[in-house]
Amino acid sequence: MNWSVTEREKAMNSFRREMNIWSRFNHPNILPFYGFVLIEQSRLFLVSPWCNNGNSMEFLGRNPHFSRHKLISQVADALDYLHSGRSGKSYIHGDIKGDNVLISDDGKALLTDFGLTRHVEQVTTVVTATPSRMSALGHVRFSAPELFRSQRPTTPSDCFAFGCLVIQVYTGHLPYDHLDTDPLVLGAVLAGEKPHRPTSSNVIAAGLDDELWQLVDECLDNQAAMRPDMSEILSRLKQHPRFQPFSVQLYEQPQEQSSPSSPLPGADSVADPDLA
Repeated sequence: MNWSVTEREKAMNSFRREMNIWSRFNHPNILPFYGFVLIEQSRLFLVSPWCNNGNSMEFLGRNPHFSRHKLISQVADALDYLHSGRSGKSYIHGDIKGDNVLISDDGKALLTDFGLTRHVEQVTTVVTATPSRMSALGHVRFSAPELFRSQRPTTPSDCFAFGCLVIQVYTGHLPYDHLDTDPLVLGAVLAGEKPHRPTSSNVIAAGLDDELWQLVDECLDNQAAMRPDMSEILSRLKQHPRFQPFSVQLYEQPQEQSSPSSPLPGADSVADPDLA
C-alpha cells in the first residue's frame, strides 16, 4: 500500500505512542512488550511473546470446559491495574473484546492491543492507524452509549465493554447477537437497549448465574456514573463461588504448533502498519 508522507508520519507516530504506553505496563495478565523491529525504515513491528493458544474465543472453542470465571477475573485484574495508576499513570484501554485477550501457554489471560489506550487525563478522540483501521470508538458492539454521543472514552466505558466481554466469553457470540448489523446495534444502544441476558442452559451451567449477571447488568448501565468501577468489579468476582486463585489450571493442550510464518522465533508481531 502506497501511503502519503503525511499518512506515513501519522502511522509511525501512532506506533511510537503505542510502544511508549505498552512498555510501561508490568502485570501478569497483560501481554509483555519485548520491543520493536523496523525494516527498511518503513515497516514497524511490535514484538511480544507468541501465544500458541490464540485469543480467548479461539481457546474456549477448543477448551469448552475451561473456567470462564477465571478468565474474566484475570482480565478484570489487568483492567484494574490500568485504571488504578499502578503503572505510574491511569489508563483507559478503549478496545476490550475477546480478540484482544490472548491465552498464554499455561492458560493465563493476557490483555493486549493498546493502540486505542489513553492516559485518563489526556483522553482525545483521534483516529489511530492501527492494523484494523479502527477509530477511537473501538468495536461498536462493545461501546458504551455515551461514546456514540461524541463523549470521550473513560474508565466507565471500559467497564461497559467488560460487561460485553463477559457475555461474549460465556456465550461465544458478540453482544446484541440478535441484531444482524452494526447500524441496528447503534440504533438499539441509542434507544437505551442493553445487550440481552443469555438464558441457555449451557451458559448458566458455565457460570453466568444470577449473581454474575447482576454484576454484568450493572456494568451495562446506560448511565456511566452508575457503573461499578474495576476495583469493585474485581472484588465482586473474587467473592463469587466460582472464583479460583490465580494459579495455573491444567487443560488439554492443542496439538497444532506455532505458525512457521511468525516473523521471529517465539515472537508475535502484534502490528504491521504496512507502510511500504
